[in-house]
Amino acid sequence: MERFAPVAPIAIHHRLAEAGALGLYHLLLAHQVLDQPSVHKAFYRHQLPQMKGKVGRNGKPYIIMDNSLIELGYPLPVADVVQAAELVNASVIVLPDVLGDRIKTLELSAKAAIELNELRATSPYARRVRMLGVAQGQTLNDVFSCARDLIQSVGAEMISIPRHVTAKVGSRTKLAQMVRQYGVPVHLLGFSENLLDDFTTLGIPGVIGIDSALPIWYGLQGFELPTTPPVNADYGKRPADYESQTEINSVVIKNLRRVERWVNIVKDAHTGR
Repeated sequence: MERFAPVAPIAIHHRLAEAGALGLYHLLLAHQVLDQPSVHKAFYRHQLPQMKGKVGRNGKPYIIMDNSLIELGYPLPVADVVQAAELVNASVIVLPDVLGDRIKTLELSAKAAIELNELRATSPYARRVRMLGVAQGQTLNDVFSCARDLIQSVGAEMISIPRHVTAKVGSRTKLAQMVRQYGVPVHLLGFSENLLDDFTTLGIPGVIGIDSALPIWYGLQGFELPTTPPVNADYGKRPADYESQTEINSVVIKNLRRVERWVNIVKDAHTGR
C-alpha cells in the first residue's frame, strides 16, 4: 500500500498496522493530530517506523498533513498545520484552499506561503517541509490555472487535484497530465464517484498517490468494494461518527486489499507487466 493513504482516526491506524494492512503513504488531518498530539507523535515517530515487517517496504512513512477543510468546513491556519506536521515529522503540508474557488485559494495559499517563510526563520522543521497546493476551480482551465499559479507564484512543490473536480470536468486524467508538465508531483485528494478515472489517473508517471476514508468506513458498515474500480460509485457520505471509530473488521481489510490490487493494476499497466 505504497500509494494509497487510508484516511482514518489514529485508533484505526493502530489496528491496521497490527493487521499488516497499513502502508507507508499517509494523509493525516491536522485537527485530529492536534486533538491527540502525544498519541500521534508516539505512533508516527516511534511505533510505525519500527513495524517494517508489517508496514509496507522498509523505510519511514511519507506523510502529507492536510488542512482539514472538508472535515471542519474551513482550512486550519498554516501555523497549526505546521505544528501538527512537526509532531509526526510529515514531509508535506497542505496549503489552505477554498472548495471550488480558484481566486480565494490562491489568495489564502499566497498568504500562507509568506507565513511559512516567516516560520522558517526560526524553525529547522519548517525550513525542510514542502508545500502542497490544492488546485481548485470550476472548469478544466480554471483548475489548471490555479495549479500553474500555485507552482509559479506561490512556490508550491506539489499539487493535489481534489475529488470534486471529476464531477465538474469529467476526469482528473487530463488535468494531471497538464500539471505534470511543470515537473511537480501530483496527489489525488479523495476518491471521486468515477473510481476508474481515479485509478487511471494514478497510473500517470508523477501522480504519486491518492487518499480516501471510503474503504474503511464502507467496510465498517459491512459492505465490500467491487473487484475492479467502477465508473459510477455513489457510495454516499462518510458517517458522522467515523472519527470516533476504534476497531476494524475483516471487510475493512478486504476492501484495502482490493484497493491495493487496483493500485497494482495501474502500476503494472504502466510498466507493461
